[in-house]
Amino acid sequence: MLIEKKRHSAKYQDLLQKVKWLELSESLSKTGHWQVNLADNSLFWSDEVYKIHGVTKENYTPELSSAIKFYHPDDRARVEEYLQIAVANKEDFEFALRINAADGQTKYVHSKCALSLTDNGEVASIFGIFQDITEKKENERKLILAEQDVNTYIEAASDGYWDWHIKEDYEYMSPRFWQILGYDPKEKKHHPSEWQKLIFPEDLEKAFTNFECHIATQGQHPFEQEVRYRHKKGHMIWIYCKGKVIEWDDQDKPVRMVGTHSDITELKNAQQKIISSEKFLHLIMQNNSDLLFVKDRNFKIVKANESFLRLYPEKQRDKIIGYTTLESYKKKERDEFLKMDKEAFKTGKSETIEEINFPDGEKKILFTKKVRFQNEHDEEFILGIGRDVTEREKLITALTKSNTDLERFAYIASHDLQEPLRMVRNYADILGKRLAGQLAEREQRMFTFLESGAAHMQELVSDILEYSKLGDEEQKIVQFDLADIFAKVLQNLASEIKSKNAKITLHNSLKLVGNEMRFMRLLQNLLCNSLKYQQQEQNPLIDIKSEIYNEDYYLFTIADNGIGINKKYLVQIFEPFKRLHNRYEYSGTGIGLAICKKIIEAEGGEIWAESREGKGTKIFFTYPKLETYSI
Repeated sequence: MLIEKKRHSAKYQDLLQKVKWLELSESLSKTGHWQVNLADNSLFWSDEVYKIHGVTKENYTPELSSAIKFYHPDDRARVEEYLQIAVANKEDFEFALRINAADGQTKYVHSKCALSLTDNGEVASIFGIFQDITEKKENERKLILAEQDVNTYIEAASDGYWDWHIKEDYEYMSPRFWQILGYDPKEKKHHPSEWQKLIFPEDLEKAFTNFECHIATQGQHPFEQEVRYRHKKGHMIWIYCKGKVIEWDDQDKPVRMVGTHSDITELKNAQQKIISSEKFLHLIMQNNSDLLFVKDRNFKIVKANESFLRLYPEKQRDKIIGYTTLESYKKKERDEFLKMDKEAFKTGKSETIEEINFPDGEKKILFTKKVRFQNEHDEEFILGIGRDVTEREKLITALTKSNTDLERFAYIASHDLQEPLRMVRNYADILGKRLAGQLAEREQRMFTFLESGAAHMQELVSDILEYSKLGDEEQKIVQFDLADIFAKVLQNLASEIKSKNAKITLHNSLKLVGNEMRFMRLLQNLLCNSLKYQQQEQNPLIDIKSEIYNEDYYLFTIADNGIGINKKYLVQIFEPFKRLHNRYEYSGTGIGLAICKKIIEAEGGEIWAESREGKGTKIFFTYPKLETYSI
C-alpha cells in the first residue's frame, strides 16, 4: 500500500507539473481552454480564459447561460448557432468573434472546438481552445488600412506605378500610367509588351541599356531616364521612368523590380520654351551694337556680348570673363566704373554719360545704364548697357554752339538795328508834320506805308531781341503769388481790356517759385493772344484755371471764346514767325507763342493747344510745383 501511495504521489506530481507547464504555455500564447459537459451543462475555464474575459475565479463562476453574455450582442446568436449545429451534426467547429470583457475592452477571440462522443455515438462534451487574437486583428486592420492608403495614393497620384515580376514576365501597370497615355486601363494587359509598343524605339534601347547596367552593378547604377511615348491621339508624351530591383534569387538574378512613371510633358515643354527664349536672347545679345555685360558682387564680368569683347585686343579677350578688367583703364575711369557699379548694387540702378579710352585704342562717349537683378539662387548681379553716343554728343555740342552763335547773332543784329529804325521813324514823323496837307492822296498813302513798315520793323526787331535774350538773362528764382502776377498783367493790358469790354477770370491762385518776370511775360503774351484773336463785335471771355498735374507739376489752362485755330496748325503756332493771318487783319510779329514755349521749356514744362475754328482756343502748360524748387 505504501508503495502504491508513493507511485500515486509520483504520478500526481508529474501530472501537476504538466498542468503548470500547460498553464504557462497558455499564458505566453494568450491561449486558454474550456470544456462543456453536456450531461449536467457544467462549464470549465482554464486560468487564461478567465484572464481573457477580465474576471477571476473568486468573482465569477462559469455557466453557459452567463458566459454567452460576454459575447458581443451582434455575435451571440452566431455562438449559439455554432453549438447547435455542432451537436446536431456531431462535427468539430471553430469561430472568431468579439467579446466584451468585464473590464470594458472589446476583444477578438478565436476558438477551435472538438466534440467527445459516448460509446453509443452521442455528444458527451465539447472541448475548446480559446485564444485572444485582438492584437493580431488590430495589426491586420492596420495593414489593410496601410494597403488601402498606398493603393489610394498610387491610384490618385499624378505618377504611375509599375511592379515587374521578371521571371514570370508579368508587369502590373497602375491605371494612372495608361490614363497619362490616353488609354482605358481595362484595355491593357499586364505585360511588358503593352508599353513597349508605345515607347519611341530609340528610348526603348536607352531603357534596356540602363536596365542591363542596373543589373550588372547589383542596383548601384540608377535605373532612371526620360523617355517618349506616343499618346493614343498621336501626340508625344514625355515620361520620367525610375525603378529598382527589390528582390534577387540565389544566383543574383533579378526576381522583382518596382518603379514609377511621371508625366513630365509640361516640364519638358517649359524647358524647351526656356531654351528657345535663351537662344533668342543670346541672338539679340550677340547681334546688338550696344555694349552688354553682366557683373557679379565682386565687380567681375560674368557675361558679355561680342560688341563689348571687340573693344579689347584679341590677346586680352581670355582675360575678360571672370575678371574685372579694371587694370586696362586709367585710375579716373576705374574709379568712375566702381562708383556707378556700387550705386547700382545699392539703389537698383545707375546711369551716366562717360568718355572712355578703351584697350583697343578707341575713345568713345557712352551712355551707360546699370540695373541690379537676382538669379534663381537670389545672387545679385548688375546688367550693364553701354550705348555709343559719341557722334550724338558731337552733334549736340555742334548744335549747341550753333544755336548759341545764332542767338548771339540775333541779339547783336536786333540790338544794332534798333538805333537806325528809331532814326527812320523819327525823321518820318518830322517829315510827316512838315508836309501835312501838302501831299497828294497817292503820296500820302505811300508815306503811311513807310511809317507803318518802320513801326512793324521796330516791333519785330524788339521781339527778336527779347527771344534771343531768353536763357542768357540772369535767373532770379523767387517765390511769388499767382494773384499778384495776374493783377500786374491786367494793369498792363487795361487799355485793351477796356476797349474790347473783355472779362478775364482767375479761378484759383497758387504760390509759385521761379523767375517772376518770365512768368508775367508768359501770362501777358497768352492773354494778349486771347484778346487779339476775336471776332468783330464779340466781347472776349477768358478763364484761367490751375490744378495738380502730377507730383512735380501744376497744369494751367487758359481758355477763350476767340476765332479758334484749325487743328493742323496747333503745333506750328509755337514756332517763331509762324503767322496764320496777315498783319493787316491781326497785328503782331508771330513770335509771342514761341517766347511762351521757350519760357516753359526752360522750366522743364510743356505747352500745347486744343481748338476748333469758331469755337475758341485752350492753351495748356505745365509749371513746377513749389516743392520742386529749393530756394
